[in-house]
Amino acid sequence: MNATPVVVTARDVARGLSIFAIDDCLETLVDAAEADAEVNNGEISEAIKSALATYAEAFGYKVDRIADFLKAQRAGNRSQTRLPRQRV
Repeated sequence: MNATPVVVTARDVARGLSIFAIDDCLETLVDAAEADAEVNNGEISEAIKSALATYAEAFGYKVDRIADFLKAQRAGNRSQTRLPRQRV
């Protein structure tokens, strides 16, 4: 039986997990990278490097989306507080 590798993109991760879950995964991956480096003369496997890059990028997507949301909320609040002047 041949297994076909599944490619998971950063966008897939960002869509499927919360920022908190991504953070937890990054913590686990860092621990795995440290352990891998200890037994491999400071070298980290390509699989761990790739996973770290993917999850770090996914975390960035989440941060960007949160920032965009906050900017939109701020812009919405500003437009609501600007009332038209009434003529006397």
